[in-house]
Amino acid sequence: MNALAPAPRVSLEPATLSEAMQFAQVIAKSSMIPRDFQNKPENVLVAVQWGRELGLGTLQALQSIAVINGRPSIWGDAMVALVRGSGLCGYIHETIEGTGDAMVATCATLRKGETQETVGRFSVADARAAGLWDKPGPWKQYPKRMLQQRARGFAIRDAYADVLRGVISAEEAQDIPPDAHRGPTLEHEPPPAESTPPIDPIPGRVPGGGQPTPTEPAKPPRQTIAGWLEAMEIALADAGTDRVQVDRVLFDARSMQIAQTLRNGALERYNRMKAEAIQRANPAPPPEEEVPEETTDDGWPGPDVRAPAAA
Repeated sequence: MNALAPAPRVSLEPATLSEAMQFAQVIAKSSMIPRDFQNKPENVLVAVQWGRELGLGTLQALQSIAVINGRPSIWGDAMVALVRGSGLCGYIHETIEGTGDAMVATCATLRKGETQETVGRFSVADARAAGLWDKPGPWKQYPKRMLQQRARGFAIRDAYADVLRGVISAEEAQDIPPDAHRGPTLEHEPPPAESTPPIDPIPGRVPGGGQPTPTEPAKPPRQTIAGWLEAMEIALADAGTDRVQVDRVLFDARSMQIAQTLRNGALERYNRMKAEAIQRANPAPPPEEEVPEETTDDGWPGPDVRAPAAA
């Protein structure tokens, strides 16, 4: 009896934009895909394209990519799979130390060809500073897992930015407020000029009758990127060598989100101040002082071996 031959694999990968659009229409009608993509062929098409950028197959992209607050992200387990499959990862070690409020999650990874590993840490103190520790949901149900995912995201994104193409973890994206900034700049259109009402000679009276209309206080303008960088530089300078405070400034949820939008000179300035702050908070140990070798009166090292005086 002949052995059963394996069935040939048939690729369903669309090759053209027209095929991709038709494919997305069919997939969006399925109930076997995440709800974010059901009846939304446009989201399916974007997720498939993101998957191709990351090296994921079509269906794998739909299972691994999440659209949160209108922004694509990738689940933490898929993030590990990507970097392990890239051939660039030497190892990934994850630990959680301490208990209660002293818990700290650590993720250490070594990229092949490099001699120093990249380490990401996230503690209960960091979660409290970011307003996450008392947040209902996964942070209450699985606190250790959420600490682990944050530490993992920091380490993997720092070491394998070229593999992830700037995509953040879905676990981190879920904690970013929906109204947080998502654009390439922090500038916004100035408020329209308010019309000045005619001045009435009698104080408190509105021309034409009626009651005076209280004027609303003007809203303060939002920061520009340059203003935000200056504020970050001041905050890091105030943190000095305090490692915990430096981590709070750099890894604040809003600061990290804004940092991802920086480009060109702004990105270079941010990376420079970040590296200087981390180096300042983690100084190299001082060199060990050499202990002078004991010498004797005869100028030779060691105990005095002079002959005893003659009787």
